[in-house]
Amino acid sequence: MPVERIVAGEDLTLGIYAGTKAWPEPDPDENNDDFAAMNLRLALPDGRVLRPDVCAGAGEGQEETVRECPDPTTRIGFNDANQVYFTATFAVPQDAFDSLAHTWDTSAVDDGEHTVSATRGDGAGNETVTRTVVVDNTAPELTTDLVDGETYRGTVTVDAQASDAGSGVDTVTATLDGEPVELPHTTSSLDLAAGEHVVVLTATDALGNTAERTVTFTTPDEVPDVELGTPADGASVDAGDVTLSATPSSATGDDLDVEFRVGHSFDAADPEVEAFAGTTTDAVSTVRDDRAALSAEEVERITGTDGLSSEVSSDTALPYQLFTVDVPEDAVADGEARIAWSGSANADAKVLLSVLDVADGTWTEVDRHVTTDGAPTEFELGGTVPLDGHVRDGEITVLVQHSEGFAGTPRSERADVATPYHPDATPRSEYDFTIAWESDTQYYNDNQGMPTDGSGDEWYSHQEAIHDFVLEARDEVNLQYLVHTGDIVDDWDQEHQWLNADPSYRKLDDAGLPYGVLAGNHDVGGALADYSQYSTYFGADRFSGNPWWGGDIQDNRGHYDLVSVQGVDLLLLYMGWAPGDEQIAWMNEVIAKYPERKVWINLHEYMLTTGGLGPIPQRILDEVVAPNPNVVLVSSGHYHDAFTRTDDFDDDGDGVADRTVYSMLFDYQGLPEGGLGYLRLLHFDNEGGADGTGRIVVRTYSPSLDVFDSDNAALNDPPGMQDFEIPYAALGIEPTTKRLATDGLTVDVLTGETVDTVSGVPSGTSVSGTWADVEPGEHGWYVVVTGPHGGTVTSPVRTFTAGEPADPSLLMDVTAEPRCLAGRVYLAVRVTNADDAALDVRFDTAYGAKDFAAVAPGRSAYTSFPTRSGTVEGGEVTVTASATDGAGPEEAVTVPFEGVACG
Repeated sequence: MPVERIVAGEDLTLGIYAGTKAWPEPDPDENNDDFAAMNLRLALPDGRVLRPDVCAGAGEGQEETVRECPDPTTRIGFNDANQVYFTATFAVPQDAFDSLAHTWDTSAVDDGEHTVSATRGDGAGNETVTRTVVVDNTAPELTTDLVDGETYRGTVTVDAQASDAGSGVDTVTATLDGEPVELPHTTSSLDLAAGEHVVVLTATDALGNTAERTVTFTTPDEVPDVELGTPADGASVDAGDVTLSATPSSATGDDLDVEFRVGHSFDAADPEVEAFAGTTTDAVSTVRDDRAALSAEEVERITGTDGLSSEVSSDTALPYQLFTVDVPEDAVADGEARIAWSGSANADAKVLLSVLDVADGTWTEVDRHVTTDGAPTEFELGGTVPLDGHVRDGEITVLVQHSEGFAGTPRSERADVATPYHPDATPRSEYDFTIAWESDTQYYNDNQGMPTDGSGDEWYSHQEAIHDFVLEARDEVNLQYLVHTGDIVDDWDQEHQWLNADPSYRKLDDAGLPYGVLAGNHDVGGALADYSQYSTYFGADRFSGNPWWGGDIQDNRGHYDLVSVQGVDLLLLYMGWAPGDEQIAWMNEVIAKYPERKVWINLHEYMLTTGGLGPIPQRILDEVVAPNPNVVLVSSGHYHDAFTRTDDFDDDGDGVADRTVYSMLFDYQGLPEGGLGYLRLLHFDNEGGADGTGRIVVRTYSPSLDVFDSDNAALNDPPGMQDFEIPYAALGIEPTTKRLATDGLTVDVLTGETVDTVSGVPSGTSVSGTWADVEPGEHGWYVVVTGPHGGTVTSPVRTFTAGEPADPSLLMDVTAEPRCLAGRVYLAVRVTNADDAALDVRFDTAYGAKDFAAVAPGRSAYTSFPTRSGTVEGGEVTVTASATDGAGPEEAVTVPFEGVACG
């Protein structure tokens, strides 16, 4: 009690009020808290303890009456009927106000010891009390080896030293670029992004004096670049020694190491690649037996990146495209696969690129893309994985998967059901699928303190009736999921209640019906928050193998399921009793991972019976619901009633509401026999509603009674809380056909086989390596460039075709010309040696032959052949040459000449 609220000469009246978690005073429309108080007393600053002189109180709606102040050992009970508040009046004696205070500004004095004295009396009998106090207003001294403005390369150590001559150093903390780090923190210029970085160091002493130091430093771009030279991609070269070239470069001008390696590059048109497409209901399943091979025309469409693509789509399942690529056997041990995919998907989708892990039979995610909030629907995925562990039977399997989680297969269509399970049931023609919801089933499983005997006369029969109904009506209503919002049992430490509940839920497990549960206060002992029994029966092990299971925190204290049904993608997020900072942070982390899904939050305690929120629910609203624009539904139990609340949110800040969140309370345990077996049915209608864009039809039904709605007055005040509609437009739900199209795929196999290395290459300098003894055929190569601080770049793969070298040609120029002399024709023949070596030459004509030996380079051999005639018809001369030293083959050249007549 603040002392300034106590006035001398006036009595002090204090009150204790039984309110709700949403309001600190009695609320006539709510079930106010029940509790007890005892030992009322007022402890004064001088140590005296006072008891109340007058007490009063009142029940709900009653006039206040004076009541006897109870003995300190007697409990004061609070409940709506008898007492919702109690007041106690204390008479504070006058001498309790006789005191003296002085505010001392210690910042005006030196640090160190000081003496404080207080004296009572004004004469020889004065009494004095003296105390020695230590003043410390000085923050610790803080030092670091980091230099402000410095550029660091290689290892960077963030550390600090602090000393304090006063109360001593309590903590030394640091942040790097706004993120907390533990000291000492070791990083490097390779790990840090190129550019400026800020370290904030903070030291605090035992009294809270704080020193802060900010150091700004930079790191350069440590990743080099490379431009490939020759051979060009697709070039033809001679077999044997092949020269490879590249130009490495560094932003910092470093000398670089260049390694030429063997590589392979495949696209969909290569015989090493097989392409398939299909749909699945289980995104993580590695069994894709329904896949269909792409036709030759489709393969042609996904060869290259020309805008032509092959598409697979579905309204009910999850599309995928799958590729297998043959991998050279000698590449597996130390090689890598570099995958590059390009394609498109519908808006508000998530697409994942994965490869098959052959060791554990799961998909290893390589990359992902989300097409929400205007993100491109045409995009690329890519990454590099080790071949070891991802190759089976000589091939690597690449999966491009649309969406995560589970897609429920329709169990019936709108026109399938002629006779409904109840005359008042929503006609099957008016909705597409159903999600059921049960809550606060604790009294059913408590079963009046007894194990179930299997009879239909016990309270447990209501639990069985609910689960029997959802299984029997599963096809008729196209039931795709069941929600439970907590209090499975009534007493967490009563084994028989868990043993009653377990087999009823085991029926759901055995039937493969997707469902989710959370712990209510009764499941964990309320304030004890003991999740041990809940974990035993409903821990993560029970659910983690299901395809709809997304993940959990603390053994299913919270978890989430990923469910897609007929174009509606949901994230059903559960959080059990008494969430704190850690659990709320986890909820936000999960929601942030799935911007493409509408989020339905399930809690045990959230909304009171008139729509109010207690402290923890208010945190959920403020910290989870409000900041996440894809949260659209919140369901809860705990409080005995039915109520629906709406909250509008302006997510883009333009002053117009962008979504309406519907919060629904459903807990009928206040009815006889613990609730009479009521459950909620939420029918999703993709075509209905006032605007024709879809709606959720909410119905309340008891399979035990075979009736809709309860006639209980409290559940109908206000009206419309048992049956109502939620428009899709308010939630932003738009049923969507899932589309996935591949435009192109390239898989590079990067082997660890090195053909040549060159070290210390200056940045920007072309460098060559030799691939020795290359056999005829197609070959691939790539380059890895490494900088001095570990930065690397891997080039694209280039291919060339090596052929047998052609025999070297002898270079010579030959002329043959018939000429006239004295009326007769002679044939003049000349050969000039244009080769680098001496040639032996022979002329053969119809008029004779002649040999010349060792015709030197650049020299000619000449002769004339007489014809002994004045007229010669056209013909030809054959010149045969060979190297004088015997190297190389013999080569013949035939040269024609025209006829001539000498007049």
